Amino acid sequence: MIYEVILIDQLLKSIILTMWDQFVTNESAAIAQMITTRPVIMAIRLKVVSHDGLSLSTRSSSSFIIDPRIPEATALQTWATEKK
Repeated sequence: MIYEVILIDQLLKSIILTMWDQFVTNESAAIAQMITTRPVIMAIRLKVVSHDGLSLSTRSSSSFIIDPRIPEATALQTWATEKK
C-alpha cells in the first residue's frame, strides 16, 4: 500500500511525502483524521530525493511524531494559522 501526503514548507513550496507499508495504516491514518487542524509532522530517517523538487519517502526505519510538544512545532502551528 502507498499513501501520499502533500506537505507545505515555510516558503510555501509543496513536498510530497510517500508513505509505505505499516506507515499507511498507522501514521497516515492519524494524519488523515486530523488534517483539518494542519498538524505538524516531525520525521526522522526518511529517504530524501531532490529530483524535480523535493520528495520524501518512508523507509522501514522511519519514525514520526505528529504534533510534537516543542517550541518549534508551536511556531509552525502559528505560522500555518496565519497563512490560511
